[in-house]
Amino acid sequence: MRSVVEYSLSGIDAAGAAYIIAAHLKVSPHPATIQLAQLSGRAILRRRGPAPARTVTGHWRRTGTLVTEDGIVAAHTMLSWDPGALPAEVRGELDAGTRPAGLILAGLPGFARLFRTGLASGARVDATAELYVGGVRVGHSAETVTEELCEAAAAFWAANPNGGY
Repeated sequence: MRSVVEYSLSGIDAAGAAYIIAAHLKVSPHPATIQLAQLSGRAILRRRGPAPARTVTGHWRRTGTLVTEDGIVAAHTMLSWDPGALPAEVRGELDAGTRPAGLILAGLPGFARLFRTGLASGARVDATAELYVGGVRVGHSAETVTEELCEAAAAFWAANPNGGY
């Protein structure tokens, strides 16, 4: 007998996967990078973008691309952060840009993505969140999850109906 999960994930296409990913990004306080890795069954890395730049508000902003270990472009990202609200070592790691910001910030006590949005459009997802550490707003993130990752997630769920979601 097949489980409810097997029935619910059988035949999911990239657009269906996009709606599931959007729902996760909208309701979960966990970093988008970690969620995308779990939902796709792939490790997510950061492809370095341009160096962070200071904005007119005094925040720092960086853009980049998240890729999987096997080369799938997972998402295009933007992060802005208040340098005064973060410890120096975290600012340095964000400036260096060698790891996804979500993995860096997830190590801080009380980190959460709050005031989240997640909207699927076809087989793509646009998501945003305000980033908090210990109840203090430290930044803002925006992600555009690619159709390529949504396709990979759908394939992962089809191959792993009991453990892929």
